[in-house]
Amino acid sequence: ERVLRMWAEDVGVPVRERSLPFSAVRALSPEAFVRDILADKLGASAAVCGANYRFGHRAAGDADTLVTLGTERGVDVAVEDLVEDDAVVDADVVSSSRVRSCLDEGDVELVHKLLARPHRGVVHVQHVDNARWRVCKRANILPADGAYRVRVATAHDEEQVAHH
Repeated sequence: ERVLRMWAEDVGVPVRERSLPFSAVRALSPEAFVRDILADKLGASAAVCGANYRFGHRAAGDADTLVTLGTERGVDVAVEDLVEDDAVVDADVVSSSRVRSCLDEGDVELVHKLLARPHRGVVHVQHVDNARWRVCKRANILPADGAYRVRVATAHDEEQVAHH
């Protein structure tokens, strides 16, 4: 939400985030995705992607394809350079694949550096007892099993707790 507010300030129009089930788009060609989803269904006037962005069935489209197809449909596409910082991230490109790999390994410190912010896990939990909670549903990738210092925010309050 904070990032969307920053983008809205930068572009001067309301910015909305939309979520679609992958099953609704996985078989679409790049042309069908831009036409049917981005332009028609979402009514997007602009989109942002990374230089290594791939989309469409079997990753048939790339960032240049998105620019071309977006222009044809009145969608302004900004292609952002990949984030690189050899001092902070071991001379590798920052990518979602790298972040996922670090999370799988439990390297939350490197994830923090790669994202330039702490990783956020969005989960629905069920109370088990005073010391335990069970994750019932998650909206994104959580780090490997382990003990982490986390900030927990609920609809009612926010507190620091240790998570195991």
